[in-house]
Amino acid sequence: MYFKCEKVKDYFLEHGFVYTVRRHRYRCGADRAIDKNNKYLGKIYIKEISRLDLIGQLEPYVKYSGFINLADWIKEIFKLHKSDTFREFYLYRVDLLEAKMSSM
Repeated sequence: MYFKCEKVKDYFLEHGFVYTVRRHRYRCGADRAIDKNNKYLGKIYIKEISRLDLIGQLEPYVKYSGFINLADWIKEIFKLHKSDTFREFYLYRVDLLEAKMSSM
């Protein structure tokens, strides 16, 4: 799973999990996290939470998304997915199973 948004990536790495919205369905289970520069971030576990029909469905997850409020999150979703309407999206919880070891 790619993390192109720095806010989401930073929250994910700091807290070990994040809720993220994607346009397409992802295969759930073990995978790997990659940032926008194709840098490997670590092993992850992906769990689909729900298919989203309404923007308001995201409200309970905002504090675990890396965003301060729902408006900022929605704005980023539209930017990343090149959309100006809330179409069918999917909400996922992504847990960091094993972070990449940084070299010292």
